Amino acid sequence: MISIDGRVFTLFAIDIGNSAIKLYSKGVYFHFSYKLEWQASLKQLLSSLDKQHTLFVISSVNPEKEADLQKIISLYSNFTILQVKTLIQNQKIVNTEKIQGIGNDRLLGLIGGLNYFDAPLITVDMGTATTVNYLDENKFAQGGAILPGVFTQFRSLIEHTSALKGIKLTNDIGTIGTNTNQAISSGIVNGMYGTVSYFINTIRTETKQNLPVILTGGNSNWISEKLLSTFQPIKQVPTLVLEGITFLTKTHFS
Repeated sequence: MISIDGRVFTLFAIDIGNSAIKLYSKGVYFHFSYKLEWQASLKQLLSSLDKQHTLFVISSVNPEKEADLQKIISLYSNFTILQVKTLIQNQKIVNTEKIQGIGNDRLLGLIGGLNYFDAPLITVDMGTATTVNYLDENKFAQGGAILPGVFTQFRSLIEHTSALKGIKLTNDIGTIGTNTNQAISSGIVNGMYGTVSYFINTIRTETKQNLPVILTGGNSNWISEKLLSTFQPIKQVPTLVLEGITFLTKTHFS
């Protein structure tokens, strides 16, 4: 719950991505894939909230799906929409003065990470792109790395190589693939694990600190088991960006 101008609202954080819309409220996580009947499922959820004053705080990288969502929300008189970028402009939780062009998801992930560890810390967000982000002990975002995500790499290879047909990415292989499918899967999955591990180890070495790591993103399960067994302290938090939105909103209106 959150109080604004004397009215109490139920708070929903919304992350509109390239493959799904994700919502988070009071510790409950909702995931609506675009491959399924997401609008019908969303309307069913919103109907259950019809009599509540509800604030939806939206972060989006998908303008088309955001427009669809806003049309649905606008059907309910008790619902209010707030763009997270409005809150980000005035936020003082994470200082971004030392870098340029940090995306909202990267910033919100760092903010959400403070729910789990004190700064300094590292976040790894694995979606369409994989990002590695470093927050120093004074809560200055120091930047990080951006690379193509697991499926972005896979689709690029398939689309640009005419001989590769019927290949499926799998995670049940070792290092040495004995056929083309296994070799590609090993290269992409183990390559991603190796790359992310390199950045974590290098940032830890350069800062001379055993920095905690928070892993998130829809593709994080591809390497989470290996990362969780390799690094400590580390947590996997699927709702990290949504928790960042929630933390930012509550801080803004407190």
